[in-house]
Amino acid sequence: MTNEKIDYLRTLGMSLPNNINGSEVSIPCPFCKHERSTKKLANHPCMRVNLNKIFPDRKEGIAWHCHHCKKSGGKSFIDEDGVVMSMEPQNIMLNHDHKEWFISRGISMITVKKLGIESDGERIKYPFNVLDKEVNAKYRSVSPDYRCFTMQGGGDRVPYNYIAIEKASKHKEMLIWAEGEMDVCSLIEVGFNNVTSPPNGANPNLSYLDSIKDMLDQIPEHIIAVDDDKQGHILKNSLIEYLGADNCSVVAWEPSNNIKDASDYLNEYGKKNLKHHVLNNSREVKSHGVKTSLDVADRIFDILENGRPEGFSTGIKKLDEKYKVYPEQWTLWTGMPGAGKTTVLTQILFNLARNDGWKFCCLFAENPIYDQVIEFIQRHFNKDITELKDKKKEVETLIQWLNEHFFFLDPDSDEISGWNIDSILAVAERYIDRYKVNGVLIDPWNDIHRPSHIDEKEHIRTSIMKIKKLARRKQVHVWVVAHPTKMARNERTGMYEVPSAYQISGSHTWRDKGDFILCSYLPELRGREGEILNSNHPEIHIQKVRFRWAGKMGLVVLKYDEESGTIT
Repeated sequence: MTNEKIDYLRTLGMSLPNNINGSEVSIPCPFCKHERSTKKLANHPCMRVNLNKIFPDRKEGIAWHCHHCKKSGGKSFIDEDGVVMSMEPQNIMLNHDHKEWFISRGISMITVKKLGIESDGERIKYPFNVLDKEVNAKYRSVSPDYRCFTMQGGGDRVPYNYIAIEKASKHKEMLIWAEGEMDVCSLIEVGFNNVTSPPNGANPNLSYLDSIKDMLDQIPEHIIAVDDDKQGHILKNSLIEYLGADNCSVVAWEPSNNIKDASDYLNEYGKKNLKHHVLNNSREVKSHGVKTSLDVADRIFDILENGRPEGFSTGIKKLDEKYKVYPEQWTLWTGMPGAGKTTVLTQILFNLARNDGWKFCCLFAENPIYDQVIEFIQRHFNKDITELKDKKKEVETLIQWLNEHFFFLDPDSDEISGWNIDSILAVAERYIDRYKVNGVLIDPWNDIHRPSHIDEKEHIRTSIMKIKKLARRKQVHVWVVAHPTKMARNERTGMYEVPSAYQISGSHTWRDKGDFILCSYLPELRGREGEILNSNHPEIHIQKVRFRWAGKMGLVVLKYDEESGTIT
């Protein structure tokens, strides 16, 4: 303990013993000992002094309380080194090699004594005590050739250093959660008293805490200082969910520098820096669904350094001038019947697969799957399938390639009674995770099953929300084809007008929520007899671009090859 603390306590008339084990000591109360009736009572250690108190503002200091006269007090300050030094205790139950091992890891015999750690033959024993009774123990070997951790068979599953939970709950103090016993040792070494860890390392099953849930609920702050690795992150999330995000803050270590826990940090940077890091660099856990600017800072600086993403080419030069494909966004595609919505999208998907290696999960609900595969084959050869009899080997190779890039949801499956938005997105997400799918197509929306008890507009609203979440969370692009409910004819010419999203059932929701809205339109021509003829120059009307940097509204006129179905 520092001279500053000793001098301060002396000014209050408190005399401390020379040999102090741990950070708490009982002494005669200087405020009431002169009022006691006998010399024996006057010398009774009725005052408890905490020499390493962590106050709610996270400052360290000293605190005292007399159980007789009830006088209490405290003072917060940090000494020169930021840690409390104590005299080495006696009767350490470790053999020489184990003592040296702890010392080499920065752990003093003060901490070893406090936690009751002892040697058990060639192994180190960490006792798990509840109410001063050992209920379990963990053993480890320190041999560099054979590191082994074992729990005592048949013991209770309780957190390590259980008394820390009891004290934190009783005195409404913060509690630190580490992942292993050595991390608990390291944090206690630098002055934290209330430190615990799960009995089974990074196992996210916390059911053993159910019996002490009421006690945990009394603790105002939990600092999660578990390992900064994959398993540690799983444990961290489990603890946050169990303890409540509003009560937790998280300590991040430096895994990029091979510093993944408190023990590593202590050995690399020392006691003062470990204590400062935990107290000043733990970040509060935000409630679910809340982010701040710091959460997206990396993305912002990436754009600052490299500019905005350019988007992926559709493979159709004229269309690229106004519309490109961006991950994390979604496109609503509408248009008049027979105007080539599926035809143009087939071309775009094939081009993305061929030019950029994209993979797709597709529902072509109006086309047999074999016919859709034929459409892709014709795009590749620019010929009708009936003209490819002499290219069977090439077709076989192409089918194998298509097999790796396109996954079709079967609209005629007997195992699924109608695709709904949840089943579509669930399958899509599995294929995104398993096969690195980049795009999802739903064609058309009108064939998607809607539960009868859900209002159509509400169904559209919630479905679009789910589509957007999938696109952003998995960084894919989603296309939804939706047919208009009716087509309006121009009163003067008698020809169909260009439809818009407002003519889709549930119109306002579609129009408001789309990132891109594209409309396919086939201009009608008058024949010599006045009859209406369809053009082979389909138009794409870009009717909405949510982000001005991602595209332009306007008209693009394409060319359609009737033989192969190719769009250019």
